Amino acid sequence: MSVPGLTESQNPRQMIDFPVSCAEPEKGVSKDFVPDLPASEQISVFGSQIPLAAASFKVKLSIAAWNTKPSWYIVATNDRIINPDLERSLAKRMDAKTTEIPSSQVGMLSHPKETAAVIIQAAAGK
Repeated sequence: MSVPGLTESQNPRQMIDFPVSCAEPEKGVSKDFVPDLPASEQISVFGSQIPLAAASFKVKLSIAAWNTKPSWYIVATNDRIINPDLERSLAKRMDAKTTEIPSSQVGMLSHPKETAAVIIQAAAGK
């Protein structure tokens, strides 16, 4: 699979890590998805996960909003699910104002103040 604007070395298939154990999903969520949350919150996150809707991959966009609107992007530098280099590449491709947070996949939970600050900047158009 190639993605316009990404080089072969930035191929998403090569950059997305899949460390979460399918055999032990609760352990995988704790170890790889939300390792920076307290154990009690990890259990809540595990319990609230639902399967991804396969239909979401069939949706065809004519124009992505980031092509015509200002964008903001938070790179989760400790993400073990999506390679942070891929996140950076996507943000660059979007010409997004980018903030890096030393977070897992769920920066909005582990770093709520930093995440809220980016949302406030975006709402203000800064």
